[in-house]
Amino acid sequence: MGWINIIDFSFSLYRGHFRLFIGIVAIYAGVDALREVLLLFLWEYKPYHLLDDFITNLLNTLGLGILIVMASEVHFGRQPTIREAFRRFHPLFSRYFGYSFAYLVPHSLWSLLAEINKSPDPMLSLLLLISFPFMLYFLIAWILYGPVVILENPMVQSPLSRSRELVRYAWWRVCGTIIAIYILLLVIILILTISYGVIVTSLGFLDEGTMVENILSMVKSIFEPDSVESISLFHIIDSIFYVGVDAITAPIYAICVMLLYFNRRTQREGRDV
Repeated sequence: MGWINIIDFSFSLYRGHFRLFIGIVAIYAGVDALREVLLLFLWEYKPYHLLDDFITNLLNTLGLGILIVMASEVHFGRQPTIREAFRRFHPLFSRYFGYSFAYLVPHSLWSLLAEINKSPDPMLSLLLLISFPFMLYFLIAWILYGPVVILENPMVQSPLSRSRELVRYAWWRVCGTIIAIYILLLVIILILTISYGVIVTSLGFLDEGTMVENILSMVKSIFEPDSVESISLFHIIDSIFYVGVDAITAPIYAICVMLLYFNRRTQREGRDV
């Protein structure tokens, strides 16, 4: 199964069970909204933006785990409810949480060094440049740890080691597949963001700047999120919109990772799973 087949089958599963996936994402979005409110009112985002990034990424991986549970159930032809998906994920939570934490460590450390290096230091810049390939290698080599935790019981080895074993000899192929998935999701996000920018500007929610400037600002915020200093009607609408974007894109990624796991097992072990 090539990356095109993986993406095509992911959309097929997603369309057929849209309401189930949306329900799970809505619950995750509520937790994420609580995180944002706490950071806004208690910490005011000042010294905690890197911690915020780490917590956000950790929440994203936990949400991904529940979506993988749902995706695997659907893939095997079962019709689970949201409650059943959470019930199945519950005994796996601590293990999944621990390995999610470990998975995020290389990226978080690299991001911390990059933040420290805002006023460029030659030695630190060189360290970042040298360490980037290693960080990327482990992000891809460990990408399948989630399906391993959820779908392999009992586990005979660490999920990170198991993922690395499945990706071995196909690292570039897996990397290319993940990049293709991210590009597709980015295109979807850009289309939705541009459409949203046109609508809110036309309705007068954004009085400053032209429509093009507002749209460019929104597109930029995808890559460099702005800190929120106060809650307004537009901020609430903005948050609802991005929750909707998550609801559309997160399940697609979860299904793709799940199918990529099955594909690698078939390739490595020579049998259908």
